[in-house]
Amino acid sequence: MDDNAVLDYPLAVVFGHLSTPRYLGDWLPQAGAVEDGPGPVDVGHAFSVRFSSDGSEGLAQGELIAYEPPSSVGYRLFVGPRPHVLRVTCTNAGPATRARVHQPDDPTPLVVDLARLGRALQARAARVLVEPAPSKTEAPA
Repeated sequence: MDDNAVLDYPLAVVFGHLSTPRYLGDWLPQAGAVEDGPGPVDVGHAFSVRFSSDGSEGLAQGELIAYEPPSSVGYRLFVGPRPHVLRVTCTNAGPATRARVHQPDDPTPLVVDLARLGRALQARAARVLVEPAPSKTEAPA
């Protein structure tokens, strides 16, 4: 199963968001709060994420199984007893980025919402635009 979208943001921005576990909820609606493991994001990086499904909530374990910036990242998420694998690829599409999330054939795939990701990127960009610049303090004479 594949989900695809063209997002009006540069490749580095989209890939940075999709490859950061704490932003999983921005494109996986069932994902909630993420407890990120220590260390840099790279293959083997482990994390926990709250997942809701069919009215119940639980803690899922996840890890990055591929990390090839700026184009590809892979996740393995253990939601209950079942592993789910997601392979995310990003490519340039002019000034925009084409994002693709692939899940192997699975009778119950995770819900992917790349339109939601677009809204999250838009909200993040708006926050950056309205944050006040740091005040400059004068050095003592």
